[in-house]
Amino acid sequence: LKTSIEQNGLIQPLAVCDLGAGRYKLLAGGRRLRALADLKWNEVPCHVFPQGLEEVDQAILELLENTDRKDLEWTEVVKSRSRIDELMKQKHGELAQGTKRTNLEAGKPIGWSTTDTAKLLGVDARSITRDKELAKAIEVFPEEIGKAPTKVAAQQKLERIKAESGMPLVDTSDPSTKEMQEVIRTKLWYLMDWRAKADK
Repeated sequence: LKTSIEQNGLIQPLAVCDLGAGRYKLLAGGRRLRALADLKWNEVPCHVFPQGLEEVDQAILELLENTDRKDLEWTEVVKSRSRIDELMKQKHGELAQGTKRTNLEAGKPIGWSTTDTAKLLGVDARSITRDKELAKAIEVFPEEIGKAPTKVAAQQKLERIKAESGMPLVDTSDPSTKEMQEVIRTKLWYLMDWRAKADK
């Protein structure tokens, strides 16, 4: 990163929140800030967001910034996209599935949909839906899904898990769900392991 900044300058400014009294909170660009400090930059271009920015907005800005990075692991991308969708729905309210904005009464909150998240991130809505499912699967099956070498391998593994169980992913706080998932996990781990034989 330092080499890139030396050769090309800082392409994307940092994002900070004005705390007042000449103080700022870094919202996005920690790696760039460290690189700039190493390069002994005295002034740094920043997008300055107003004082009083809500925590949910700060989290959204940070996640949006991170989803644009090229060096993210596939697991970080799906988790970030899922979290952005969750936070935007928390902020705006969730638009009920099948509800059309034209059918809503004037003056009532419109809400946020997965399609809105897709538009925000510049991807297809189906991609966000898959990413949300993979993010949940990483929580439920951290070894089988979370350690897959690629997103494609994780999706294939998840499809096998769903086919084997005959059930969609569900809440893991339910004891019967945990038992069912442990059986599936054990069975699939040995039957359809994606790891190289040397790693088994």
